[in-house]
Amino acid sequence: MRLQLEPLALTLAAPHLKPAQFDRFDAFVLQHETARLESDPKGVRQADTGFLFELYRSCGSALLLSFIESLWLRRSPMFWEARWALLGSSLGRAPHRHKEITDALRQGETAMARDFLIDEISQRRRVPARGDEVPRGYGLSLLSYRCAPPVTFGRSSHGSSARRRSRPGSCCGAG
Repeated sequence: MRLQLEPLALTLAAPHLKPAQFDRFDAFVLQHETARLESDPKGVRQADTGFLFELYRSCGSALLLSFIESLWLRRSPMFWEARWALLGSSLGRAPHRHKEITDALRQGETAMARDFLIDEISQRRRVPARGDEVPRGYGLSLLSYRCAPPVTFGRSSHGSSARRRSRPGSCCGAG
């Protein structure tokens, strides 16, 4: 869904971008690079989110923006933390096309900026494959991340709120 909605938001936003926004885009690109070089996952996430939502807010569609925000809320912050833990230093080599997106938008090349965004989203969705360089302990981290029993909230038999855990391993069919 991100591959459909976010490029649409970029396309709708492009004609409405102001010079001050390009300055903010440049600042987010610099913040992202600095955080990446310092192995700061929170800083990378903040710069990434800040850049993209600065852009998307200009699309002029509150409904489209709410759909995108909903998708992002479903994947953050656990997505970022898990991704950083699983990919470690290889995350620093992950595609980051914000500078190219900014440059294309500055030049009025909306289609090119859209293509850069599509490439970035597509590459981020990719899971490391056999033969890819992955950090030591990747398999163990993935297993423990996927098989941690989820916590659910509900009402106990006597009417009070209670935490319940599903069977260990049931999230991945191992139990």
